[in-house]
Amino acid sequence: MYISLEVKKNSRYYIGSTNDVARRVKQHELGYVYSTKRMLPLDVVLVKRFDSLLKARQEERRLKKLKSRKLIEKIVCSGRSKFGPVAQSVRAADS
Repeated sequence: MYISLEVKKNSRYYIGSTNDVARRVKQHELGYVYSTKRMLPLDVVLVKRFDSLLKARQEERRLKKLKSRKLIEKIVCSGRSKFGPVAQSVRAADS
């Protein structure tokens, strides 16, 4: 699965992959992740499930290569309706 975190400060996106979404979100929120610790607070905007971590990492690389905010926003916005409740449940499970 991959995780997309929106940075509230400057409305940018962080895209990453993990095998444990709740743990990874917690690491970001606690400032343990170098690339996002200066951008807190973060908001989970999309969590998408894949059959394997390898497939998730391939999708992560594909999205990062896009380098187009409009394309990434289109993917995130279209995924919100499908995966939004999953992203919300990550936060609920973590509480």
